Amino acid sequence: MVNKAIISAALCLVLTLPWGGTAMAQKQAKAFAYAALEGSGLSLDYEIYLGGLHAGSLNVSLQTENGGRGYSMHAITRTRGAIDFFVGFLSKARTSGLIAANARPRPLRHRVDNIWRGDKRFVDNTYLDDGRVKNSHFPSAEADDRDPVPPELQRNTVDPLTASFRLAIAAGDGCTGVVAVFDGRRRYNLRQSPAPDAQKRIDGPVFKGEARPCRIALERITGFSRRPWYDPGDDAEEVTMWYAPLIDGLPPIPVRLEASAGPATTLIHLTGIRLEGETVRIAGVSPASDADNR
Repeated sequence: MVNKAIISAALCLVLTLPWGGTAMAQKQAKAFAYAALEGSGLSLDYEIYLGGLHAGSLNVSLQTENGGRGYSMHAITRTRGAIDFFVGFLSKARTSGLIAANARPRPLRHRVDNIWRGDKRFVDNTYLDDGRVKNSHFPSAEADDRDPVPPELQRNTVDPLTASFRLAIAAGDGCTGVVAVFDGRRRYNLRQSPAPDAQKRIDGPVFKGEARPCRIALERITGFSRRPWYDPGDDAEEVTMWYAPLIDGLPPIPVRLEASAGPATTLIHLTGIRLEGETVRIAGVSPASDADNR
């Protein structure tokens, strides 16, 4: 089990580099056919298992507009089963932004509304052209028993949804890069690297075949709770994400996530894909039933 920041950030799908800084940040990204996602766009369903128990579900959607020059992403995450009885977590996140000429997405607005153990919470980020972030959130950092993130550490960051979008783009060329993330409460880096020791064969409910494993490590900077639901201690906070090129013209899609730390293992499986409202069937694999996707 790992801190929920890395799971939510890594899950929010489709990370690589903060704006500028390294030679890699200037690398021309591959041109994808984003215009194909206008309208209903792409929708991905995932199921989350903790220690073998069904713990939650996630839906992520990506749409583009203006001929692929703008994008919007939505993510709905909720707990399931016994964990839902004790935690009752529901998160609705949405991001809108622009896709630059080099095909790299840049956020303009990010909003998350959560319910955690019955308490309503929100964060709202507006990204300005000079790199600053206009941030509001509830409850306050002081009431939430965490340090506030100073404005200078918020500059030139992206939200978790945009970060994951960038990672999927980069996964097609290799598992390298670092992304600077400010999720409205916490400031952290996500460092991506190859995972040569991980198996490449995936036997999931939707995808069965070879996939590229990437390791994503969370580097804490500030803004984390002083009373977390789980304290990782000295454990490395990292996940392994497997990507596969499932749809021609689009970035690789995450098909599996695994995180092992402490007493349990977290597994997240892709269980459904829809493109323009139509279910995408992978050759040789039967799609998950509606019951499987609940």
